[in-house]
Amino acid sequence: MLGGIPNYGAYFAVIPEYRIGIIVNYAGPGDDLVSRTVLDLAVQHVVPAFDDFARTQAEDKYAGSYGTGDDSGSSLVVALDDGPGLRITDWTSEGKPVVEAWVALFGSSIGMVDAEMRIYPVGDGERWQVGFHGIPERNETGIFKTSCDTWFNFNSFRYKGLPGDAVNFVLDQGGVAVEMEVPGLRQNLTKV
Repeated sequence: MLGGIPNYGAYFAVIPEYRIGIIVNYAGPGDDLVSRTVLDLAVQHVVPAFDDFARTQAEDKYAGSYGTGDDSGSSLVVALDDGPGLRITDWTSEGKPVVEAWVALFGSSIGMVDAEMRIYPVGDGERWQVGFHGIPERNETGIFKTSCDTWFNFNSFRYKGLPGDAVNFVLDQGGVAVEMEVPGLRQNLTKV
């Protein structure tokens, strides 16, 4: 609640990711519950619409196949699905699957047999973080089954001091990704 005195008040919600705000003002006795309900309904209907719009924009801007364009066997495919961020459906470095390297180096110590790779925007510019969501060998049940042990491994995939789990997109003048840089692997992958 922004502020209020008896029989008058205001509620607001700010969603900085979309640069929107919703304000509900009220005047009169007993309108407090109605105002909160109106704000709740507005947020429930507005945010999903902006989420869908943002997902469509992200797909148009970033999704696609990226590669070195030579015989090195390095490529990465970014796609939109129902999960958070964007999904990396395939990533090879010099012909070797990156997900297998991650499982061998980090995942096996926490019982992971495979991983799903996703990227999430972080900070300013076009810097994104790669998240390896481990797929456990054990059957996960209970209230903590959706916990992601691999979130604690961010920035631990380094090579010569540079992060292997971060990517930077290079955009053209129209704002569409044309290249992806993987600093830790010293790779510049061009959109195919």
